[in-house]
Parts: sequence; structure tokens; C-alpha cells
Amino acid sequence: MNKMRVLSLVATLVAAANATRVIHSNVLPQVNTTGDIMDAHDGTYNQWTTDGPWYYYAMGYGTCKQNGEFCHSPCGYGYSWIGVWKSDDMSNGTWTLVREARDDTWPKCTYFRVHTIYNKATKLYVMWVNLNGGGADYAVGTSSTPDGPFTFVHKTNAAAAARPLPSNAASATWFHRCRARGVP
Repeated sequence: MNKMRVLSLVATLVAAANATRVIHSNVLPQVNTTGDIMDAHDGTYNQWTTDGPWYYYAMGYGTCKQNGEFCHSPCGYGYSWIGVWKSDDMSNGTWTLVREARDDTWPKCTYFRVHTIYNKATKLYVMWVNLNGGGADYAVGTSSTPDGPFTFVHKTNAAAAARPLPSNAASATWFHRCRARGVP
């Protein structure tokens, strides 16, 4: 029994020694490999293989300015694109934009809160995002690689979704405030 504890302790220490410490700040912006602030928000991080690169599937909201008007394009919730970002260790300054995640098959509407998983049964990467103005609650797409592009498969409503997600209250409030002002 003591031998197993020692082996377990040694394995834990070796793993800790090989780990990279990454700090994400809520004060300092995340920047890409060129030093530019990343237009990447409310997404998901995935590492698909052990010791492989990290992926960040994230919403892009355009060139917003602090204290500016958020209801006019090209900025904010109504102006959204989905980026596939990649990094070897998740640290600030190591992220590279791979591509826009969607291909041209996706419907034209507002997207937010992107999530991506791997389906072992189909061997496809599955992306689903919340919709606004698309006649459904979610859009789903698939890709044979984690880099995309993701091809649109179908739309679904929350009641029919296999994994319904909570609503994004802050985005919804912002969206309705803009709509009340007549902003498309």
C-alpha cells in the first residue's frame, strides 16, 4: 500500500513539474500573436488531444469602442462572427486566428454563445450556437476537423435540443434596448 502511495505522489509531482501556469486576467485584454486585442468572447476552450494545441471557439463582435454607441454596426451583439483560435499553451499572446468557423451554408442571423464538442460516434466536431432572428433557438454545424469550416446541419428550439443552454441575459437585455431604439 505504501509503495502505491509513493508511486502516486511521484506521478503527481512529475505532472505538476511539466505543467504550464497560465493566468487569465479580467483586467488585461487577451492578445493574439501579433499583440492585437482578440475579438473573441463567450466561447469554449477545448484541447482535443493530450499535449495537442488548445482551441478557442469564440464570438467576434467587431470593432467596439469604450464608451461608444454599441447599437450600430460594425460592433456588438448584432454584428457577430465565429472565430476558431489556436494556441499551444493558452497563455496571453500565443493565440492565432485560424479562420471564421462557419462556411457559407449558415443562415443569416445573429449568433452568440458558441459551444463545440467532439462526437466519437460520428467522428465529427459539432458546433452549436444560440440564435436570435433565425426562427429557432440554436443552430448546429459539423466539421471533420477542429479547425473547421463547420457546415450548417439544422436549427432547433430549446425544447427539442439535446443539451439546452441557459439564455444570455446580458446580451438579451442589450439587444432589446437597441431594438427599442429602432436599431436593426
